Amino acid sequence: MFGHLVTRHRRRLSLTQQELAEITGLSERSIRRLESGDVQAPRPASVRLLADAFELSGSDRDTFIGAAGALDQATDASTGLEPPPRAERTLPADVAGFVGRHRELRDLLDAVRAPSAQALPTSPIYAIDGMAGVGKTAFAVHLAHRLAGRFPDGQRFVELRAHAPGRPVVDPATALATLLQADGVAAAAIPTGLDALAGLWRERLAGRRMLLLLDDAADPDHVAPLLPGTPGCLVLITSRRRLVTLPGVALLSLDTLPPEDAARLFVHRAGRRAGGDPAAIARITELCSHLPLAIALTAARLHLHPAWSVTDLADDLSEARD
Repeated sequence: MFGHLVTRHRRRLSLTQQELAEITGLSERSIRRLESGDVQAPRPASVRLLADAFELSGSDRDTFIGAAGALDQATDASTGLEPPPRAERTLPADVAGFVGRHRELRDLLDAVRAPSAQALPTSPIYAIDGMAGVGKTAFAVHLAHRLAGRFPDGQRFVELRAHAPGRPVVDPATALATLLQADGVAAAAIPTGLDALAGLWRERLAGRRMLLLLDDAADPDHVAPLLPGTPGCLVLITSRRRLVTLPGVALLSLDTLPPEDAARLFVHRAGRRAGGDPAAIARITELCSHLPLAIALTAARLHLHPAWSVTDLADDLSEARD
């Protein structure tokens, strides 16, 4: 039994369950449940952490990890069900030709990569706020892709849809159930009730290095149940509101693009159709209030009107009254 193997190795090193928890980053409750056999399918990441803590190598390490795998297979056979597949990396595609935000990107990349960030007692949380259309999601997705290599246990994207026209808001319980299923928990094993869901999610995150991107949150209560309870993960949140009351959060507000970056974004989206009229491009981006979403949508209009020049588009936009 894998739990007995964990107990034997722990006692070999004269470690208490609490000491083993501190070494691995797992919770003491997780260690206790593993040794008692309450956990029937330990996560591979947790098994590797235990093997590292027990200083196992070579055939001893293979035997230890293999015992956990055999238990997992036996559990699946006893239920007659295939283990649900895990969706480890669910980030949307990175934004091609991402433009601007150099200072904001550098500041967050430096903060996450700083040695002090790895020693925090909880997982760092960064909330990115700004008006509609300012590019919060594009920025957060681009940042997440830049950081993905630091979080080998997965990168998860969760649409909360607090401000998605015509689509229902995703409540915390629904989001947690989706995250748990993506993490390999069978639908029948997902508990009911927000507290139980949040507890199981935190249990599964313990000892792992995962990046969570929670997109379009309404307020702190919308995301609080989804947050990790132990260090090792990174949480990025986008919201139209400043989530100032969320414990431990670092805030970043995005403004409209500077005129130069707004022009670069338009040229990138319009491609060869952008032509060589900087004055018209500047007029278009100003009429778009330098908002990335408005600029992208306006640039797309050029492709709908093959005969238009950039000047024609600028004139059309200037005459709009609705």
